[in-house]
Amino acid sequence: MSKLLRASLAFLISAIILFIPVAFVSALHAVVIEDNAPSALGADVSVGSTFQRDTFYASGRAWVFYVGYDIGLAPHVYYRSSTNGVAWLAKTEFCDVVDANEFSLFWDGTFIHTTWVDNGGVNNGVNYRRGTPNSDGTITWAIAQGVAVPSAALVYRQPTITAYEGRPYIAYGYMSGATPIWAATSSNQTDGTWLPDLDFQNADLTFSNLTEYACLDILSDGIVHVTINSMTACDLQPSITSVRYTDSWQSYENITIASPLHLCSTIVYDTYVNTVYVETGTNTIYHRQSAPGGTWELAPVAQEISGAGVYQMASVSLWNTSGDLKCFFGDGVPGNIAWKHYEHSTGTWDVGFFELVACVTDRFQTAINHWSPLGVVFEDTDGIEFDVTYYDYLDSFPSSPTPLSATEVNFIVILILIVFVIGGILAILEWARKGISGGELAQIVIIVVVGVIVCMAIWLAS
Repeated sequence: MSKLLRASLAFLISAIILFIPVAFVSALHAVVIEDNAPSALGADVSVGSTFQRDTFYASGRAWVFYVGYDIGLAPHVYYRSSTNGVAWLAKTEFCDVVDANEFSLFWDGTFIHTTWVDNGGVNNGVNYRRGTPNSDGTITWAIAQGVAVPSAALVYRQPTITAYEGRPYIAYGYMSGATPIWAATSSNQTDGTWLPDLDFQNADLTFSNLTEYACLDILSDGIVHVTINSMTACDLQPSITSVRYTDSWQSYENITIASPLHLCSTIVYDTYVNTVYVETGTNTIYHRQSAPGGTWELAPVAQEISGAGVYQMASVSLWNTSGDLKCFFGDGVPGNIAWKHYEHSTGTWDVGFFELVACVTDRFQTAINHWSPLGVVFEDTDGIEFDVTYYDYLDSFPSSPTPLSATEVNFIVILILIVFVIGGILAILEWARKGISGGELAQIVIIVVVGVIVCMAIWLAS
């Protein structure tokens, strides 16, 4: 092999090596990790709905809470954990519930905050319990606390929970006679006990029915934002409505009046609230971000994430500390869960979407954020009953680097192009000085063409 041919190969290898960071980041940022096939968690179970966040990553493990329907027994909440997303510890029973929508949790980075409606028939109550996840797959639990006492006159439904500086906040629905109401409450304690903060109490908004719910989010400045889904008290029409608590409860604001379905998903970045919902009739998925402070009157209009499809659920998660998002949704092809990426700095969603997994499902949940593998837990059903619950994820275990920015990617691409230019100039000088055979020229051309095609393919994927 001539010196010229060896030099050409060396430049090609150098260029490909320079592309390794781009290829690695592309795999994390734009495609699904394929080394983890969805792993089964159990049969005859349900994961609830997208307003819940019953999966998270802590103490080196992925954790999933779900509801099991054992024949002849009340539904139970179970939890399991895994260090790799594939092999799972045996399930541990946590509590009895009415159904899968009656349990929610929030992981604040230190503690698990849980709330549920126990299975007591007409005498059910709303409960709170805090736990600390351990690296061996166990959870150290505090004593369960009563939030709303059981009452034959009240039927509690669909509690949701969040926490701020150690304090838990809970919203739930209940029936007062024939009137559906939503309520919000908080504890002024940070030790896992429940002592109501009487200044925060609120119970004055009428739902249209009890299949709806209120989601709690807390902004970085401590403002509490409540998203009330599909109620009719505000403007007397179907809507997603919000209300904020600063030092007192503020006026209600509509997020949308587009007759959304009864399931939506919210996530907070800094002082912005992001709401994703599915419009009734067209099943079109939309995203709307609040103005700073969680207000909506001057907020940008809703953006379409995905056109008309066949699914009725969407879930949004925080992807990084810059406020970028991932939205998971049905992509219009029966059985597929897909996702799209949102750049907070530009306020835009990617044009295309990426398939996460092929399944037959209409129920799934995602983790709140991606400080670790972004878990997605979903049901696979035959259309008759919920058969098996699965877990899949974006990214890798146990952690991953932050994706490169567009500027960093472009810098690497320019550096590679410089390498190719230098290599081409040296090849021309060598050719002019010594000459080159037709066979060697053909080999060099093939090497350069293949190198350019490979590198450009990786760059486009990034």
